[in-house]
Amino acid sequence: MTKKQKRQLAVYILVFLLVLINLFMTQCAKKEKISVIEEQEKEQIEYCYAHFLNVGQGDCTLIETHDGKYALIDASTQEAAPIILSYLTNEGVKELEYVIFTHPHEDHIGCGDEIIENFKVNNIYMTDKIETTACYEKLIESIAKSKQINGTKVLRPKTSEKFYLGDIEFLVLSDGSEYEDTNNSSICLRVEYGKTTFIFTGDAEKPVERDILNQNFDLEAEIYKCAHHGSSTSNSEEFLDAIDPRLAIISCGLDNDYGHPHVEVISSLYKRDVTTLRTYEEGHIVISFTEESYIIPKL
Repeated sequence: MTKKQKRQLAVYILVFLLVLINLFMTQCAKKEKISVIEEQEKEQIEYCYAHFLNVGQGDCTLIETHDGKYALIDASTQEAAPIILSYLTNEGVKELEYVIFTHPHEDHIGCGDEIIENFKVNNIYMTDKIETTACYEKLIESIAKSKQINGTKVLRPKTSEKFYLGDIEFLVLSDGSEYEDTNNSSICLRVEYGKTTFIFTGDAEKPVERDILNQNFDLEAEIYKCAHHGSSTSNSEEFLDAIDPRLAIISCGLDNDYGHPHVEVISSLYKRDVTTLRTYEEGHIVISFTEESYIIPKL
């Protein structure tokens, strides 16, 4: 091979190597760009949240929209006040669009007065059911002050009524007005955001469940907040069949005096292959959800 031919070969090799290097750099740039786009797409997903608080033998659930609007369903016991107030503060809650007291038992309204005094509450949903307890009287006094200071509205739900927290729809399944028993006077709700749905029924028992079933509501829901802390006086087979949940949440205290959740309810959920979480085992349970699906961080 002549010197000229050797030089030409060297040039060809150099050009070939430069082309390879260029292709490699281009592919790396594309991969980096794709990675950035995927990361941006992840960040653009707007999650809503359902916070099932670990409040012992009581109920308290915070619903949060993707743009920072809040609704609170029940306020557990007086003893749970430090837990609830701290949790709401840490979550950045300053204003509650709705506070819904399903019924006036102490384990559902217990620290309602402190919530109303510490956060701006725009609307309160509650029934006409009256309890002659100090806890209930304190709640009514706090509501009266909030009406004067913040213009808080007290609303009485009506069965089949709908109201909205942003794009999240709340449908009243039962307003409780027809029942003498306080548990059965519970406000019952179906909460819907696209394909993600929840059922909340306070402490409503089987007679209420039968009446809801007779109303022919669409009860199918992915997530079911078990009624009455998992009591067998509620959570009937027919009601569970209609809801057909994938996930059940039970809010109750460890070794509580009522034996909640009852074995019959756990058995009913188990045979339906429903994932069941209990607040006293899991702590606070936070579900992230969109219009298409939901995520449970611990599972």
